[in-house]
Amino acid sequence: MGAKHYAAWGLAALMVAASGCSGLKRLAPPGILKYEEIAGDQPPHPEIVKRIAERRREIDRRFPNLSEQPSERPAETPEAQREELAASLREARDELQAAVEEDRAASEGERQAKFILPGDKADAGRDLKDVAADLASEVEHDEAVARRERSKPMPQPRQNDQ
Repeated sequence: MGAKHYAAWGLAALMVAASGCSGLKRLAPPGILKYEEIAGDQPPHPEIVKRIAERRREIDRRFPNLSEQPSERPAETPEAQREELAASLREARDELQAAVEEDRAASEGERQAKFILPGDKADAGRDLKDVAADLASEVEHDEAVARRERSKPMPQPRQNDQ
């Protein structure tokens, strides 16, 4: 028996197995079949019909029909109104720029401030970079201690001989 015989027997087995299936719909991935096909002769539930109608109304609002859009340009805004809008936008820009400058000055002041950590002996305080370096070294030391403790074997509980 050659490879052709095995292929023929495999094809025959596949045909016999496929006849037991109720069609290719069974093998289709989820989402291919429509709700109506799954429901069969059952009428849809009124709540579901209501949700579908609401969803369709939402979709209609989100996606305009471009063929219904006006083809004419809207009327131009008067020059005085455009100047007023431009002036208000410039004023808002200047206010925002002033707020940004204040925030930058405040953050620079915070960076220059002196910090006193619990346990510090100096009352004058230290720079932020020095405090950060000290905290990083303490964290590294704590991690080394934790690694040593994890490497120790756990003590076995003693069993009472009774």
